[in-house]
Amino acid sequence: MKRLLNSGSRNKSQLPDKDLDKEFYGKVYYDLAKMDDTALEKHWRLHGRSEKRFPSLKSLAQSLGVDVSYFDEFCPDFYLDYYSDVVSLCEGSSIPAYKHYVDAGKAEGRLASFATFLRNNHLDHFIARKDLNPASVFSFNKKKGVHLSYKNLMDMLQMEQPTKIALSEENEIDADFYIQLGKHYETSGQEEKARSAYLISCMLSKNGQALELIGNYYYRRKNFLTSIQYYKAALNNGASGRWIFEHLSECYFQKEDYASAFDVLVQGKAHFQEVLLFDELIDMKVKQFWQRRQTIHDAYALMQDRESLLRVVGEDVNTINGVYTSMYRTYGEPLAKVKQNKKRILIVGDFFLPQCIRYRIDQKIEQLESAGYECDTIDWIKVSEDHSKFAFYDFVIFYRTPAVPEIVKAMTYCNYMGKVVVYEIDDMVFDREYPIDIESYGGYVSLDQYKDLTKGMALFNSAMKLADFGLASTLPLQEKISRFVPSGICYVHRNGFDSKNYSQTEDKRPQKGKVDLFYGSGTKAHNSDFIEEALPAIVRLLDEYPDLRLVVAGYLNLPEAINKKYASQIRFLPFVSSVEAYWSYLKQADINIAVLSSDIINDGKSELKWFEAGYFSIPSVVSSTKNYRDVIDNGNDGIIADTPDAWYKGLKELIDSTDRRLEMGRVVKERVMQEYSIDNLASTLDASINDMLEKVN
Repeated sequence: MKRLLNSGSRNKSQLPDKDLDKEFYGKVYYDLAKMDDTALEKHWRLHGRSEKRFPSLKSLAQSLGVDVSYFDEFCPDFYLDYYSDVVSLCEGSSIPAYKHYVDAGKAEGRLASFATFLRNNHLDHFIARKDLNPASVFSFNKKKGVHLSYKNLMDMLQMEQPTKIALSEENEIDADFYIQLGKHYETSGQEEKARSAYLISCMLSKNGQALELIGNYYYRRKNFLTSIQYYKAALNNGASGRWIFEHLSECYFQKEDYASAFDVLVQGKAHFQEVLLFDELIDMKVKQFWQRRQTIHDAYALMQDRESLLRVVGEDVNTINGVYTSMYRTYGEPLAKVKQNKKRILIVGDFFLPQCIRYRIDQKIEQLESAGYECDTIDWIKVSEDHSKFAFYDFVIFYRTPAVPEIVKAMTYCNYMGKVVVYEIDDMVFDREYPIDIESYGGYVSLDQYKDLTKGMALFNSAMKLADFGLASTLPLQEKISRFVPSGICYVHRNGFDSKNYSQTEDKRPQKGKVDLFYGSGTKAHNSDFIEEALPAIVRLLDEYPDLRLVVAGYLNLPEAINKKYASQIRFLPFVSSVEAYWSYLKQADINIAVLSSDIINDGKSELKWFEAGYFSIPSVVSSTKNYRDVIDNGNDGIIADTPDAWYKGLKELIDSTDRRLEMGRVVKERVMQEYSIDNLASTLDASINDMLEKVN
């Protein structure tokens, strides 16, 4: 260097005035070695210029006639350190190194500087942001006995041979550097390099961010078991972003560890309580969980393994109930069921079947309003859309609602908010014996429909277990439901009359010269009941009484031979959804029949066919189900038949005597107009509601 300085002095008068490179100036002039930057600047201004000293390496090279076109991008320290084969050729000096680059290195594709390396690898902006100074890194490591080269640094930055290099005194700062380096590579699609950088960050400091990012790497590759371990470690080390909860939950979900999946989402909800996002995520995951479980539910239903179906559906419903209970608890402890406003009642019900709407929803509203209550309704299918209504009612009746996720959520919410929850059902569709054998439906029900009926049984069964009390239409239903509701208490509220009934007149039946037996069937389920129980007696009577006629309204498939033989005595009327149209059929009858086999399902069915015929003073012959035995005074306001012979005798008694028909019709009408009136049923329902409130308070 001294020779170069001396040789350059011959032309230094021609040197342009360049900015001072203090590092060069203090390093090459030994008499200035002990000066600081300020002293060097002062020396240059006062003495250096006049002494014809070189202010920079570039000015020195220029003085030697070297092409300096590439000098600004050239770093001699980097060049000599990175290319060991050049050191001996250049005597380890800067100017010869530069000349080698200009003369040969550039053409050979050698790098001019660390900055060129960064730019070629798209790392320049990243390093500029992180303010990484190689000289400082080398010096810092040297003090610790670690000798680094540019190659070491470059290998680290490229993650070709991932290794940990200390960049500062603080591991946390270095850990963040590697996280940012990993994000740089992740953004450019180089995920393996990104993972390596995140792993090095974790070696420096167990930080949640790096662990989460590694978890994401495995998550994208669907390696959910590995992701779970990193995500759990991330949460234990301070990670708390929204995505970690969502991703970890999905990992558990994919491994069918549903309990853990939901626990994680509830943790996220507790952490981000003000954000509705987790409510929506929980709803979405609950629906996905439920959808996945349908294959299992379907299998048990198709195999008719009802015990397993009830168990599995019950467990799944309990899982959903537990999820929403935990979610609501993030807002605080549940409210006590005290100080309810009983005069405001909400009914969440089944609006699919017209008879269900009329007898268990519309009638109840009419009765309650006559007793001074305010009522509103929600179609259970729209319960999510109308969820805000729950806030305005302290007493909620869930009528014939299956334990699907939306209903479970609504019932859980009502329990959490301290509302009185009543589960009402008017049929044994929740009992394990339902549905009856598929053959009993007379071909009206397909295998898929039968499967859905079986699954529905388990859903109704599970739903009532989330209520405080039960509400039934018959005593056999009351006894059954009380086994499932948590309180063990179920009340009876029978079907009855409403303003539609009262709008009907009891027309005087015309003298037809015939006796009409009327059978109305609004369901496909009782075809075999009719054929086995009543048909033998009816066939005998049709033979004995040519003027006897069987009038069928709705669903009934009779044997073809019967239809042909008695074509003139059997009349089929189509099923009608309008109750007024149905009554127009019924009121023309002389004798009403209600046929049900006496089994655990039919025992719970309502007596509405009996009391609606009674409204028109029409006597009835009915099957010997438990409910009919509970209700009817046999031989006085109706006739109960328990065998084909009893059917024959009971019907013959009424066919033979017009006076007997009229007298029984009078007695039944007198009774039903009193017991099944709006006022009477409203009074009994009000008493039941008061008793429920007393018990919960």
